[in-house]
Amino acid sequence: QAPWNQRSGSSWTRTVRSGVSCGTRMMLTSSAPGSVLTVTANKGSGSGFVLSEDGKVLTAAHVVTGSKFVKVSTSAGAECYGEVIASSKQRDLALLSVECAGLTPLPLGREPIVEGAEVFAIGTPLSDKLRFSVTKGVVSGIRTIEALDYIQSDVTLLPGGSGGPLLDASGNAIGVATSGITANSVPVGVNFFVPLSEIEKHLPIDLE
Repeated sequence: QAPWNQRSGSSWTRTVRSGVSCGTRMMLTSSAPGSVLTVTANKGSGSGFVLSEDGKVLTAAHVVTGSKFVKVSTSAGAECYGEVIASSKQRDLALLSVECAGLTPLPLGREPIVEGAEVFAIGTPLSDKLRFSVTKGVVSGIRTIEALDYIQSDVTLLPGGSGGPLLDASGNAIGVATSGITANSVPVGVNFFVPLSEIEKHLPIDLE
C-alpha cells in the first residue's frame, strides 16, 4: 500500500440520489456548481473551490506544481484564468487568484468534525467531461500523520479530484482533497483531506 496524490483530481462518482436530505440536494444543485472548479496547470489537472467573492480559489499544491498561471473551468463549462499567489508544500495547499464572473464562495464549516458523520467530495475525476462529480461517504477518522492533521474518509477519490472540497451534510466545506491509499494501484477507500482549519496557518488569507 502506498499514498497517492490525485493530480488529475478527486471523486469518481455517481450523483447522489438516495439517502440524501432535501437540503443537501439543494446545496449540490445550487451553490456548489458555481463554487467547485476544474484547475488545469502545466503538468496536469485537478480540482479547486472558491473561498471568497474576490476570486480566491483553494486547491492542492501538487496540482499546480511548477505553474505560475492556471486555467479554471466551472461546472457549466465557462473557462477563466488565474494566478498561483501562494502555496504550502508541507500542507499540500495552494491559493489562486482568479478573474471569473459568476463564482460563488463555498460556505465553510466551523463545527467540530465528528467521526461517522456523512460527507461528500466533489471534483473532476479522470476527465474534464466528468467535472462536478459527487461521491458520498463518512468521516472515518481524524488522523495525525508526521505531526500533520488529516480527515480520513471513504468517499471515492481518483486522479483529478485533488484540491476539491470535502463537504459536510449541510454543504459546508470542511476539508481539501490531498491523497489516498491504494493496494496494487486500486483505491481502497482510505483517503485524506486537509482540514479547513489549517488554511490560515499556511496560506495568506483571512477566512473570517
